[in-house]
Amino acid sequence: MLCLASCLGALGLNLFVVAPRYLRAVVHLEASQIGLVMGAHSLCALLMMTQVPRLADGLGRRRLMELGMSVCAVACASFAVPTTLAPLVLLRGLMGAGWACVLIGSVTYTTEFAPPGRLAQALGVAGVLTLLAMAIGPLVGEFMLARVSFSWLCIGAAGFMLAGLIFTRALPHSPPATATTTPAAAPTPGAPAPARALAIASAAPLPLLATLLAAGGFGAVYAFLSDYATLRHLPSVTPFFNAYVGSAIAARLLLGGLSDRAGRHTVLIPALICQGLGLAGLALAHTSWHLIPIGMTFGFSHGLYYPTLQALIVERSPEALRTRAVASSNFSFSLGMTASAFANGLVAEHLSYPAVFVAVGAASILAGGVVALDHLLSRAPARPPRSAAAAGSAPGAADTPPAD
Repeated sequence: MLCLASCLGALGLNLFVVAPRYLRAVVHLEASQIGLVMGAHSLCALLMMTQVPRLADGLGRRRLMELGMSVCAVACASFAVPTTLAPLVLLRGLMGAGWACVLIGSVTYTTEFAPPGRLAQALGVAGVLTLLAMAIGPLVGEFMLARVSFSWLCIGAAGFMLAGLIFTRALPHSPPATATTTPAAAPTPGAPAPARALAIASAAPLPLLATLLAAGGFGAVYAFLSDYATLRHLPSVTPFFNAYVGSAIAARLLLGGLSDRAGRHTVLIPALICQGLGLAGLALAHTSWHLIPIGMTFGFSHGLYYPTLQALIVERSPEALRTRAVASSNFSFSLGMTASAFANGLVAEHLSYPAVFVAVGAASILAGGVVALDHLLSRAPARPPRSAAAAGSAPGAADTPPAD
């Protein structure tokens, strides 16, 4: 039920992958303005993620998702009405804020249902139907834009959101307790309350940075690929998204548990480098069939690194702060998407779209280097404590050299 709810919501939002064509042809926006409209989704999702853990504590996961679906439905249905920049930015922002509630509620449910030792696999498999929505969404969007109208596309998106709301209402308010559930540790009497956001950030700073860098490529594809294809006289972006989703699903189903067995870093480094090469390849795309191998490369790498990075961040955070760990992971990814949409709109306007895809490809390769650095630091031996208090031993123990 959780996967179906998320799939239907994602399907509604992914109809708007073709929105840049409407924004250029009908509203007559430039590339930087298109980036502003499309990036408003990520920016408001980013801002909302700072408040979602607090909302989740007060509303519960199910009501949080219901709220998000409802907000998205209203924003989707209204998007075709305005013909000026400001209200379009506002409505895209509402979609982003609503989707942040849906996304974090859904991923938190998944981490709580995941079997022990199979967290990355659970996160990967849970997103398979959402990936399927990413393939169907552009296809349905292009069909509706060409055969019906953009207004009906917006109404259809709202309908998918309402269908997702129906499935969301069938979910429990929180996952049922199982034999494998580990209760949260009780706080020590008299101990100060943990700095929750800092507890997560200090536990996984480099994985969070890698998530931010890798998200730039996803943001560029989502915000600009449709317009780039139009300027290159490519008839459709559907071949890219079909190839992307097919290979991402295959990676998650066939290799979703690879990092649970081989280690997170072993999977992350080549996957991020692979994504960088695929993104740079978009700069060379001149025919529709070029989009197929590029989409396969991008999808396979994304299908591996995204759930693996999420699993790494969640594992390094206290269990009691799981919702905040999920929010931190999604915050970093949304921040990368937002920066990419706004900054690369200017890059495209003053340089070119190929320059955009080369830049985000380089950022993804840099993310692989950040993960490699995290691997080296995590393998470094910890320094012995310098004080007796830190070591928890008797006075004078700090002067005693550590045993071999």
